[in-house]
Amino acid sequence: MLNMIKIKLKDAMKLKDKDRINTLRNILAKLKLKEIEKNDALTDPESIKVLQSMSKQLNESIRQYKDGGRIDLANNEAKELEILNEFLPEPMSENEIIKIIVDTIDECQAESMKDMGKVMGIVIKKTDGKADGSVISKIVKEKLS
Repeated sequence: MLNMIKIKLKDAMKLKDKDRINTLRNILAKLKLKEIEKNDALTDPESIKVLQSMSKQLNESIRQYKDGGRIDLANNEAKELEILNEFLPEPMSENEIIKIIVDTIDECQAESMKDMGKVMGIVIKKTDGKADGSVISKIVKEKLS
């Protein structure tokens, strides 16, 4: 993942695309910081988690800027988010998530909310970062109640 981002950064530098350069440098900085915290190289799933966290922060910033009437800043964050999303896996559709959840509930023989933690753990592993945890949680609650 890091190598791919570095290659994209070099391409952006050649094109003198300042917004893209700044965003890619920011992404690399966050990933390097996480590597330093971990004292080891990040795996792709760990890198994806960092990028998903950045994506959530950007979405929240966009929402707050729009609420505050700062459309210019919201647009800047949206451009950054667009670049960041290039490195995230394609998110699963809600139907795909529901199918995985229903299959997991059947496998675990889960019957009540007491089994939610077990189901959530398995579903999160199966979706492999391609589905938002809050969406999974909402659907699991619906299916178990």
